[in-house]
Amino acid sequence: MIVEQMKEKAINLIKKDIESGNLKEVILKDFALGLPYAYTVLEFVKNDGTSKEVLGAGMTLNEGGSCNKLENKTPDLYDLLEKVTSFSYTDRALGISAINAISQYYIMAQDLKKQDAVEVILNLDGVKNIGFIGNIAPIANELKKKGDYNIYVFDRGGSCCSGGFLMDTFEYRLLPEMDALFITGSTMVNDTIDMVLDRAINSKINVLTGPTAQMHPELLEETKITHMGSIMVNDVENTVMNLKLGSSCGLFQKGTKYTIDVKNYK
Repeated sequence: MIVEQMKEKAINLIKKDIESGNLKEVILKDFALGLPYAYTVLEFVKNDGTSKEVLGAGMTLNEGGSCNKLENKTPDLYDLLEKVTSFSYTDRALGISAINAISQYYIMAQDLKKQDAVEVILNLDGVKNIGFIGNIAPIANELKKKGDYNIYVFDRGGSCCSGGFLMDTFEYRLLPEMDALFITGSTMVNDTIDMVLDRAINSKINVLTGPTAQMHPELLEETKITHMGSIMVNDVENTVMNLKLGSSCGLFQKGTKYTIDVKNYK
């Protein structure tokens, strides 16, 4: 499963950095189940004494229940990472946010292509049917304006009377007909990402997108994800305050949007 693969590769990123003598330690500074995003803040301390704080996000889904057991100790980073395989959405949101925090540190050193995810699709030949796993309205609306596409928006709360959305139960039937997909990063939280990619047998471009899609591209090698569109958090302290107050404004307004071509990432 993809989330297990991501967890192991995230741990290996840290392990290799420590073994190389570059990284001294990773400190878990803060974590919480905020709304609409859980978050994890990590401090990466190098052997030269310099350090960097990073924030990873994971959408806190309000569907379904939560059966979290009472914790008797404060979890460390590796305890959080283990939560990605839980059957609790809240646990998984924390686990994904921890993976994303690790990822953001290692992405920071790279030159990112600062563009919206919609630009990945525009002007591509052979793309007519575009599916959206989740109500990713800004990208869907932009594509409707800029191209002659058939847009299919699959949403768990959708219906034939709600703005043209399709219930996600129709994904199994319709995904093989899609030429391209935009997939919300929250599919990592609700554990549907593997099914979506398995059914997308004819999709040329699969873009994982949103604040929950902050994973390092190395974590998604050998999957069918071709691109990632997410947000780099520039002001960790301010973003934490906003998330604690139930707002994602700090993520969207003060972050840097970027896209990554997974295959060609160096």
